[in-house]
Amino acid sequence: MPPAQRDAFTAEMQAAGIDWRLTVYGGALHAFHHPPVDHPTVPGVGYHPQHAQRAWRDVVDLLAECLPVTGDPGYEPGEQADARHGRRRALTVPSPE
Repeated sequence: MPPAQRDAFTAEMQAAGIDWRLTVYGGALHAFHHPPVDHPTVPGVGYHPQHAQRAWRDVVDLLAECLPVTGDPGYEPGEQADARHGRRRALTVPSPE
């Protein structure tokens, strides 16, 4: 996204009073989360393992924030009920790799 387009988006979101975030993964290309496969590389597309891990954590954190576990006000983001044992345990989401 060109800086001018990003700045325009930022201004529009701020003016609207929307709760928003924009994360920029420096040097990342399109589809940076997808490991290479056995086919020719497409220009502008490239895997970046460190950014892929960061982006995955960001998605999991955003989901925990926006879709909290309901039914027990004592839950913290990233926890889920373990009904078999009546206790909480950390919510683990597999890595995209």
